Amino acid sequence: MEYFFLIALPFLSGSFSIFLHRKQAHVVRFLLTISGGFLFGTVMLHLFPEVFEAHAQAGIFIVIGFFIQLILEKFSEGVEHGHLHLDLPDGHDHGHDHSHYHKKGWATAIGLLSSLSIHSLLEGLPISAIQANSMGELFHNPLFLAVVVHKIPTSIALVAVLSQTDLGKKWIFALLLWYTMMTPAGALLGKFIQNELGNYSLSSLQMTALASGMLLHIGSTILFESTEHHKFSIWKIGASLVGALLVLFV
Repeated sequence: MEYFFLIALPFLSGSFSIFLHRKQAHVVRFLLTISGGFLFGTVMLHLFPEVFEAHAQAGIFIVIGFFIQLILEKFSEGVEHGHLHLDLPDGHDHGHDHSHYHKKGWATAIGLLSSLSIHSLLEGLPISAIQANSMGELFHNPLFLAVVVHKIPTSIALVAVLSQTDLGKKWIFALLLWYTMMTPAGALLGKFIQNELGNYSLSSLQMTALASGMLLHIGSTILFESTEHHKFSIWKIGASLVGALLVLFV
């Protein structure tokens, strides 16, 4: 059941975003800011306490995950944290020149999908440990919610970038589907690793700590990059706070 939602929700979000108009980008950024607060709150209030309580050396894997994400973003140009790469009216351009997307459709797609696939595989590793008997139980799992909340804006950003290339819509939808399937693939890989290691609890905690480091980087970056000129406004502070407070109900 968790695999269905990991594929369906991001795919639907990315599919709808292909019809996104420039004037609607501020709505996406508002939702992105809420998701950044939610990710940051989930990592701090749920994932960190869980892994540190059970494994004193969890910090090592958190740091590894943080820097893996930092390296991956050199190839994905920040799509993981919803960087839209669009020259929109309220500005989020950072001086990047994205005109090369039009000329390098497949080169752009391969670079993005390679980075995003590695990222999705790694964040999917600990999901294999989730045991949910109902939809309500599943959506009260902090790790599952954090991954889903993060993948929705990432799917939107991925489609936004691919839409600026010379790839047709059929290829864009096919690549979006590939991306959404990578996290379930990571969960299956995690299950295989746990069975092979023969020490389920320890390997599961290490994987969760690794994913936590990656999500910490993404959540904190969203809170920073969702602002114009890197300056918080009152409504964006409020949106990020709302996202963090939502974690308390998980």
